[in-house]
Amino acid sequence: MSTRVIYLDENVVGVTGSEPDLANYYTRAQTNDLLEALKNAILDIIAQQETAVDTHYVTLDGVDDYISLTGTGNCMDLSVGATWTLGFTVDQNYVGNSDKFSPVQSGDNNWTLYNGGLHSTIGDAANALNWNTAAYAQGIAAGDKIVLRADGTNVQFWWNNVQKHQATLGSANVGAGSFNNLTIGNATTSATAGAVPNWNASIDNLLICADQALDFNEMAEFFNSNDFDNYSFKDTKMTDFVTMGEDSYPNVTGERGVVTGTLVNGTPDNFVERS
Repeated sequence: MSTRVIYLDENVVGVTGSEPDLANYYTRAQTNDLLEALKNAILDIIAQQETAVDTHYVTLDGVDDYISLTGTGNCMDLSVGATWTLGFTVDQNYVGNSDKFSPVQSGDNNWTLYNGGLHSTIGDAANALNWNTAAYAQGIAAGDKIVLRADGTNVQFWWNNVQKHQATLGSANVGAGSFNNLTIGNATTSATAGAVPNWNASIDNLLICADQALDFNEMAEFFNSNDFDNYSFKDTKMTDFVTMGEDSYPNVTGERGVVTGTLVNGTPDNFVERS
């Protein structure tokens, strides 16, 4: 076996051995250029991965636009009697504390924030889950994160990793409903809150975990980071992570491709790049 030696001098970098045809020489300047290009390429890849879910968001005008999503299986079922976790980032919220808006609707089920309380209605007043007993949602601001979590027995409302309320379900709260789609920010009519207008806000990073109620440590991961690739529950509980405004208008696509949708009644200006 021949011995090969890598050597450096001020003019060349090369490999030499007993077989002359194995020798390949590069000038030091060429080698430095290659190493610099490789380093920059690696840094670019790392930067893209770290910022992929934070480059854009979607604005909602509070008039007639909203995000409409569909998905496979039962990933749209956010009924109070099911098990699931849903979280999202509020980039901006232009709704006053005394106003009402519906951040999430799943088929016949409406979740409405109103006067600081949280309402859920499945079809009619008999199936209403009324949480309007304290200031649970007043003052939602830019950068805040909201999580709704249901385990089949309780429904919880979390705001910035603090549980604001928990409601225990009775038989009247559990309805069948229709769960073939999910909307964000659409107008609705709630049996407990009445007519609810479209939401005037900016939204990003929608986490959907169908059939899974995240534990407290897992929810803390979502509250503290948008790096879904490093969530410990990514492969076991996460159905999809929907980044907003990253696709070509009007499309909205989950990172796993399970959830797809569009911004309805919007314009390309609603897909906003972060400054």
